[in-house]
Amino acid sequence: MNRIINFFKKKKEKVCLKEDMEIVLCMEGYKHIDKIREYCDYVENHLINVNKAFNELEKACNGKHYWFSDYAGYMEMSEEVRMHDVSKFSKQEFIPYVNAFYPIDEDSRVKLGDDAWNHHKTYNEHHYEHVYWIDREGKQGLVERHLLHLVIDWTAMSYVFGGTAESYYEKIKDEIDMHQEDRDFIVKVFGWIKDKR
Repeated sequence: MNRIINFFKKKKEKVCLKEDMEIVLCMEGYKHIDKIREYCDYVENHLINVNKAFNELEKACNGKHYWFSDYAGYMEMSEEVRMHDVSKFSKQEFIPYVNAFYPIDEDSRVKLGDDAWNHHKTYNEHHYEHVYWIDREGKQGLVERHLLHLVIDWTAMSYVFGGTAESYYEKIKDEIDMHQEDRDFIVKVFGWIKDKR
């Protein structure tokens, strides 16, 4: 994934004469490259914030119920966070996300299609729309790990958009189809975070 990000983040090297560079900069393809770079910058910043939020949650939850007391559980959670949103670089999501959120101009902006969003929530279990959240029978530990990851994701987003994971949850909680015990667990985690801030 880093190779992809680095490719699109390459500095604009002067490989041609000044007058040639002016032509290149106004070429339609170059506009697409710039927007892809912007999208990669956004994703990279989000991944940095996810790691920061994971560290914050780790401090807040250490020694509490369901923070990973065994090494295997902790490593499983660490790996899930390490792979956070990697599907955004898949062919099913990459171009649709760029076209929806980083179009070359407003006339070319498209609504994010169901295929891209369905792919994203299917391959990222920290989204409450994921199938495990709907059919939770026998998946208590699995769901709690994803609940923690969900709080990490919302916390990472709060670093950019303001507020907190809890304030975001309060705003959308009536729209979320979630079991009561999952809601209770998320609220408990919010309390742990507040206690550490």
